[in-house]
Amino acid sequence: MIKQIQVISLLMLCFMLCSCAPKKAKKQIFAMDTVMNLTVYSDNADEILSQAAERIFELDRLLDRKSPSSEIYQLNKSSSGKTSPYLKNLIEKSISLSAAADGCFDITVAPLMDLWGFYDGSFHVPSDAEIKTALHSVGSDRIALNGDNTALNGTQLDLGAIAKGAASDEIINHFKENGVRSALISLGGNVYAMGRKPNGDNWHIAIADPLNPENTAGLLTVENKAVITSGIYQRNFTENGVLYHHIIDPKTGRNPENDLASVTVIGESGTDCDALSTAFFVMGIDNAKKYLRSHAGIDAVFIDRSGNIAITPGLDGLFETEHEYSIIGD
Repeated sequence: MIKQIQVISLLMLCFMLCSCAPKKAKKQIFAMDTVMNLTVYSDNADEILSQAAERIFELDRLLDRKSPSSEIYQLNKSSSGKTSPYLKNLIEKSISLSAAADGCFDITVAPLMDLWGFYDGSFHVPSDAEIKTALHSVGSDRIALNGDNTALNGTQLDLGAIAKGAASDEIINHFKENGVRSALISLGGNVYAMGRKPNGDNWHIAIADPLNPENTAGLLTVENKAVITSGIYQRNFTENGVLYHHIIDPKTGRNPENDLASVTVIGESGTDCDALSTAFFVMGIDNAKKYLRSHAGIDAVFIDRSGNIAITPGLDGLFETEHEYSIIGD
């Protein structure tokens, strides 16, 4: 009799645990020129995911500089106009991040991206004269914000280096407002791990090997963090045996003169991490170290073209790899 009671109690406990487990739902969409995967653990997960997807589509319609109906397209075309609160805030945030990163991230790089062909895929290695001309149109000081009006002084905006990170923050905030405690989103490689897995474990996020992107360079253990990578493998072309990639130094109009192959930035803000992954790549590891010393809460993984890996001290014990790596010191 006692054994029967024990068995029944155990079955009831298992039933209670299973019934309390949050529902898992997944959704895949295509937006911002990339495949996005959203995974949520919540009782009303399907509804939450549908709302999240619609918000991403809304942001895409707002920020897609290819679409004549988008707000950013109209602003670039007219050079001045009333700006929605979301776009204005994102522009202000971009200007602030650009100043903090010494101009190594800049949303006025549109003329350079167009010149190199990364806008429409008509890849082209520009001449020195072409680059010099385009650089006259680059610089955050060419953006004037006055109330709800934005004016562009001879430049155009390209939010590609911050839009997906900003979108991830929007989606995570949406999840929080709806009581979600566990979720994982990947917006074209821009990953945000919310909370922990339902079983209590931390998330393990793979970092691609930039020299062979189908392979993994290492795994990061994270909780409530964005993990965002900029690398030479994401958009590139080869001309006369030389690889050219989409990460352009706003000061020179060319690929940065360093040996980096990828930079992964880890932090609580997807917006910041997206911009800083580009900025760190442009400024190089030594200047990135200076930035990191004065800005708490940000960590990074640097991989160069020889496959050497360096991580910030905050990732010691949280980064797993089969390769040797170094810890960046002061």
